[in-house]
This record gives sequence, structure tokens and C-alpha cells, in this order.
Amino acid sequence: MDFVDISTKAKLFHTTVNLINTEIRHPNMTDCDANRCHISCDPGQGCGCIYIYPMQASPEGQCICECYDSEDKTGKVVVTIGDVVKSIPIRKYKPGFKTSARTKMDICTSNFPAAALAEILDRILPDKIFVPAKHANVRIKLRSSKSTVSEIVKSAGFILKNS
Repeated sequence: MDFVDISTKAKLFHTTVNLINTEIRHPNMTDCDANRCHISCDPGQGCGCIYIYPMQASPEGQCICECYDSEDKTGKVVVTIGDVVKSIPIRKYKPGFKTSARTKMDICTSNFPAAALAEILDRILPDKIFVPAKHANVRIKLRSSKSTVSEIVKSAGFILKNS
């Protein structure tokens, strides 16, 4: 399986040293991977990666990964489309293809705030994700493959607004 290691490509939010094909890393780093997406985050940070499958064979799927640091208020995510990797504010992200509640995704989160996950899901399915107040500050660990957006929303304890 080929992984797109966006933490290395984007050189964001990680402490990794490569020495002659050997990666030396802090033992408490948090890793998340979903399909071809991967990110390694500094100790204490939560991570989240989502791979969105397009509804049709073309265009390519997209990766969205984030290291969550409560001290960093920029709200930037790393987005990968093919070989293009960019860091953008989450509020500016929009999938390059049509999405719906039936859109398939792979997801991996570890120690990731529910509110941060809801914010990413809201960019995939705008104005349809509701987070009950009791879940807003919960840290989520979730792993799922080829699940629909609606299944992931339910698994996270969120509510999906009907059209």
C-alpha cells in the first residue's frame, strides 16, 4: 500500500528526522492514516485524516489531515489532491467534487476534538452537521474504511440534518 506522507511533504506539525532511510521520531508522536493519507503529530497533539472517495472514477480522491494543537488557533489543515500538497485554513477547504451523505470516506482520528472533526465534516457536507453540546469538547478515536459520511457522523455522536 502506498502512503502519501503529507507530514513529510508539507513539513508541518511534526518532528521527524530522516537519516539514510531511517526515521527517528519521538516515541509519543500520534499517527493517523486513512487510505493514502498519513500524518504524524507532535506529542500531546490529536490527529485526524480523512480520505474522500469521489462519486465517480474521476477526479482523484482527496486527503484532509490535521494535527490538532489547542495552542494553535490558525485552524489549518493539510490537503492532498494527487501529488499536490497544500496547507490551507479549514474554512477555505471545499472538495473538488460533489459530495453527499452517501459519499464514501476512510477516516482515522486519535485524541482529536469532536468540534475539529465536525468542522472538517461541515466542509465536506456544508450546514448539515450538528454537534450535541455534551460532545463538543470530547476527544474522539475513530477508524473506519469506506463508510458513508452519514455513518461517520453517527459514529462520532453527531447529528446529520435532513435536506
